[in-house]
Amino acid sequence: MPSSSVSRDSSTGEPETTECSTQTLASLKRSNARLRDQLAAAQLVKFQKKMSTKTYGRGVSKLCHMFISVDVMVAESDRRLNEGISGADPNLDLSEEAIRDRNRTFKAYQLMVGLVPDMERTMAQDDTHKITTMMSELQHGASEARGDDIRRVKEELANWLNERYKPSVPFTTKSRANRGFNNDITGQLLCSTSFDWSNSVVRQCLRDGEPAYCKTDIFLNCLFAPTKSGDMTVDLDGFLKGVLLVKTYCCIFTSPTSADVFEAEEDSDGPVRKKLKLQSGRVKATKQNVASLLQMNGIVTPRSIAYAATLLVFNLTDIEQWPSESANHTAGHGFNFKTFYNHIVDYFEAPTDSDSIASNKRLLKWWSRYVLLIILMGKINLSVLFSTIFPRHVSASNDSQDGWQAILKRRAAAKTARNTAAFRLDTSGLDAPPRDE
Repeated sequence: MPSSSVSRDSSTGEPETTECSTQTLASLKRSNARLRDQLAAAQLVKFQKKMSTKTYGRGVSKLCHMFISVDVMVAESDRRLNEGISGADPNLDLSEEAIRDRNRTFKAYQLMVGLVPDMERTMAQDDTHKITTMMSELQHGASEARGDDIRRVKEELANWLNERYKPSVPFTTKSRANRGFNNDITGQLLCSTSFDWSNSVVRQCLRDGEPAYCKTDIFLNCLFAPTKSGDMTVDLDGFLKGVLLVKTYCCIFTSPTSADVFEAEEDSDGPVRKKLKLQSGRVKATKQNVASLLQMNGIVTPRSIAYAATLLVFNLTDIEQWPSESANHTAGHGFNFKTFYNHIVDYFEAPTDSDSIASNKRLLKWWSRYVLLIILMGKINLSVLFSTIFPRHVSASNDSQDGWQAILKRRAAAKTARNTAAFRLDTSGLDAPPRDE
């Protein structure tokens, strides 16, 4: 057998690194990367075959729209297709609210197509039975998932409130009967930041259902983390960062136990994560969570946040049943949950200026920082299945224009507060004596 010789450095005796070996190593790395991508694609196809249409339907209410049914989403897509073919203006003679409603519904359809494999191809076929069956299974899954999430959040919320507030009469996991405005703890959490819950007059007006106080508002105490300024009426830095909201999100999309990663306390940067130590004998979980099943790839989306926020607020109330569509999704003291959901969606998807766009990006980045670390996505890096680019339509709630105007005013007040603070910072040293160099 011929002997092999290795070129060695005369001073150290170590093998010399040649340009050829470097190129070979780089080639091996590229080959390894290609093989990993091929394995990921093969596993993804195999995984998708195991998923039933009903299972994908469980993600429709979470990621597409919580209140719009599957048939309405499809009808909006068909309407746009027909209007496009005929050359008609889809917004002709429509009110601003109707345009907003159409755009929001069509976005839900686009997200559903990205979520459900082969849906667009199925909808393009002439097989009416197949199409009807798919839509029925998707709707069944969506409704079933919402019911399951309501029950799960109701139970876990009782435990979180008992841990955080230590009430003399503990909250029960079986019922919402002792919640709502009549309870000082949940009442304060449900109170809008526009009102002072410590004021006895405000508390009584809320409990009596006074129309001037009981409005559908997204700026509720339960959705805020403590702000650095301490004034949540103008400071939006803590909006949608409340610890109960983050826990609710994790309970729905990862697991109830993952919500325990966050302490009951919070500061201006959001919920405090516990310092957990892995046990040596701990068995790795093999069951995929909701985020993995729905191929979210660790991306926290605006509509998933709106979904979690709506379920949190509902379970803080003492409402016995989920408000029906016949009641226009209104319950309690006139609180409209569909309006509430739409306002949060539009808060992200309909930014009013460049400051709002930048603020929304920072908020979603914040969510990724807090939630992404505990979403177990498995060993393969799956591609993003649906776009996070939202249509630039003027949008608000199709139920309450007044509510959307309140959001615009709040954003304007926050911008004014930031500009005032910046001006004070720039002018604070104008009258100061020069420093000695």
